[in-house]
Amino acid sequence: MEPPTYQEVLNSKMVESSQSIQYNTNVQPINNTYAYNYNQNNLYTRLRCKKETYTNFISVQSYNQIPSLQKRDIQLYGRELGVNLEKHPRLIKYVISAIIEPVPSNWEERVDTKGNIYFQNNTILETSWTHPCHNYYRDKIFTKKYNKKKCWSIF
Repeated sequence: MEPPTYQEVLNSKMVESSQSIQYNTNVQPINNTYAYNYNQNNLYTRLRCKKETYTNFISVQSYNQIPSLQKRDIQLYGRELGVNLEKHPRLIKYVISAIIEPVPSNWEERVDTKGNIYFQNNTILETSWTHPCHNYYRDKIFTKKYNKKKCWSIF
């Protein structure tokens, strides 16, 4: 069973109109990362849950500047995009951009019953385990990785 859509949540009546709502102002807000029971064994789900954390690394120039706590997941996702960040540390900005990329219009980020994040496009009735822009970033990294400037010398 899939979770309810955003529209279904908006249209549902949570409280009867005759009931008065009382707010508890002493409660601290819940961190978005732990709002759902996400599957922490899934790399992509771990990355998307901590997307706000990775936003802080967008200006990092080298892979070596990433704290060790986040370094492993970024390295694994870099491999999925086709780059070894230890060999090509300058490509870190593309891996971070792929992690924090917002979902394109007509796409929704959803959570399945096992806690894995997936993407759904209701316009073309398509679902995907990977972000819709995943292939774009993989191609971009491939181009940057192998785009070596050729030097011609005249003897």
